[in-house]
Order: sequence, then C-alpha cells, then structure tokens
Amino acid sequence: MERISARPLTLDTIANAWAISRSHLAHAFGSATEPPAMQYLRARHLTDAARTLAAGAPGILSIALDAGYGSPRRVT
Repeated sequence: MERISARPLTLDTIANAWAISRSHLAHAFGSATEPPAMQYLRARHLTDAARTLAAGAPGILSIALDAGYGSPRRVT
C-alpha cells in the first residue's frame, strides 16, 4: 500500500494495483491485520490530513476534500 500511496488510497485502487477483487482484498487484509482495510484507510487519510494541517495548510475543508471526504460531516 505504501508503494502506491501517491494515488488516492481506496479499496478499489489497492485491489487494482494487486490485481485482486475488492472483496478478496478486504477479506485478506482483515484476516491478516488489525484494523480492517477500511478502518486502516480512514486512519491513513486522517493522519495525512493532520500532517498537512500541521505543516501550515490554510483550511480544513480543502484538506478534508483532498483526503477523500465529500463533506465536513463525513470527517467526524
């Protein structure tokens, strides 16, 4: 996942990069690690957004949108 992290990370982008189905990825990831894939991705997006804000980014809304959240309500 870290190798393709320059692209927006979603289950679909990861599954496509590994040439497996989205459902297989979610199952395999959940069986092998904790947290599950979606929770990992959500935490990863929030961590990246926090780093951007700490580096002096001007506003949280643009950071949230760049992190893949469609609206401020989905950030929480």
